[in-house]
Amino acid sequence: MTVAGQHFGELAQIGRCSVTVTSLTLNYGVHCRYFKLAENALTREQLLAIRNIVSTLFLAKAHYDITLLLEEFVALFTHEEDKQAVSLLLNWFHQLVAQHPF
Repeated sequence: MTVAGQHFGELAQIGRCSVTVTSLTLNYGVHCRYFKLAENALTREQLLAIRNIVSTLFLAKAHYDITLLLEEFVALFTHEEDKQAVSLLLNWFHQLVAQHPF
């Protein structure tokens, strides 16, 4: 960005958002890209078909079935490469059960 030479439109990355300088008066436009996280938008069957950490989280929040969730956690821990992420999800679930016993 040059002020004297009137060069604008420079793009700066902030996380997954970008800020664009559009004029000499320093008007900024912020544009973000994101994934829609709508836990109730998918059915139980759709979540079970996806079978990953996020779908299991949504399954726990939207379709609270302790027996099914335990099976999913075992499957996740068996197939998921990121064991730490699965462990964090299990820890969160343990806290959820402690606060809202079935």
